[in-house]
Amino acid sequence: MSELVLVPGVNNTRETWTGVIAALPATIVSHPVDCAALPSVEAIAADLLEQAPPRFHLAGFSFGGYVALAMLEQAPERIEGLALICTSSFADTEQQKAARDAAVAAAERGEHMKLVEGPGAIALHPDAASDPAISALRLRIARDYGEKRFIAHQYASKARPDRTVLLATASMPCLLVAAEDDRVIPLDTMRRMQLSAPRTQWVSVPRAGHLLPIEQPAVLAEALSRWIESSQSMQRRGRAS
Repeated sequence: MSELVLVPGVNNTRETWTGVIAALPATIVSHPVDCAALPSVEAIAADLLEQAPPRFHLAGFSFGGYVALAMLEQAPERIEGLALICTSSFADTEQQKAARDAAVAAAERGEHMKLVEGPGAIALHPDAASDPAISALRLRIARDYGEKRFIAHQYASKARPDRTVLLATASMPCLLVAAEDDRVIPLDTMRRMQLSAPRTQWVSVPRAGHLLPIEQPAVLAEALSRWIESSQSMQRRGRAS
């Protein structure tokens, strides 16, 4: 059995992973988590490490990828493999920081859900956006997540350091999963990560937007299960040699 910790993104709760978990094989024990309303990815990482199994595979989606890299930095000996999904190892640009400040100001005015329903709609591929069930799920999860976490996680995202070198030098198997039509973390950003960390495995999903875990959960589950099986096979060969 493999233990898999699943970390969601901004405006996401653990429910984001429900479809993925349903499509994973029974040999993978999933641990979907919620990120606390803490203003640094390092504090969130430490909190999640207290809850996590002794050793585990780790998958971080979007903001969850920022947290997953902080978890790797704090406890590399506990992480058997790292999957980064629609995320970035790079620090925010000044333009991105300014956009976060504007989002925080809007949320503090009580406009969190306006952000989700307006600019946040780019998170979905048009195919997914036309599906009423997916659109309703996105909005329900964002409401459950709430403005308090949104504000804290904007500050956490803004303050995070560049962890590209950490990813490039990681000793465990690493997987990058990109959505080809992602307008939040563009495909080119994840390609730059791959070039900086050439030992990472790569999967790109066509006709998918940023919210890959709810848009194409079965495709993502297959990518994760294949990667976990591959990493375990490598470990078995290493022990046998």
